[in-house]
Amino acid sequence: MSLRILTVCTANVCRSPMAAALLHRHCANNGLDVIVRSSGTHAGVVASDPDAVAVMAEQGLSIADHLPRLLTRAIAADDGADLMIAMTRTHLRSVALMGPGAFQRSFTAKELVRRAASFVAVHTDDSARTIADWRKELGEGRLARDLLGDDPDDDVSDPYGAGLALHRQTADELDALMAAVAHSIAGWQNVG
Repeated sequence: MSLRILTVCTANVCRSPMAAALLHRHCANNGLDVIVRSSGTHAGVVASDPDAVAVMAEQGLSIADHLPRLLTRAIAADDGADLMIAMTRTHLRSVALMGPGAFQRSFTAKELVRRAASFVAVHTDDSARTIADWRKELGEGRLARDLLGDDPDDDVSDPYGAGLALHRQTADELDALMAAVAHSIAGWQNVG
């Protein structure tokens, strides 16, 4: 069964579609069976950000046909996403309010990468066989109150309206983060 991953930002016109496209490519390059989608906490009828479209085209990826969609309880439910990757703590808090278990299935991109690196470093047995086990291990000792407030250690900056240079910088940051996420998923799926 495919692992279902949801990336989340504000309007779903820039960061989360870029992250989804990049994560999909990295997962495919690792031979992973995933479905990657994106959503926004305040998505409306605005078209995809033209600068985001251009920057992804430079990387050989197309998000030109992307249609923003609003994050809903149904999308965030267990039957909609196994793992949710938020671009900021603000997005993570919105995702966490989507229902029981949502917090345990969601991380900011930077938090997930940090935790996954620690997990790989200390994980010596083969007990993490399901996505739920992996998320539980990654979230060990994690408290919602520790994620209050914005923090550059967890937040990917929003390049919307800031021009191509900042979009490229954000895309490069997301590319590195999504490569690390895909690597971590590949490692988890190869445990045992």
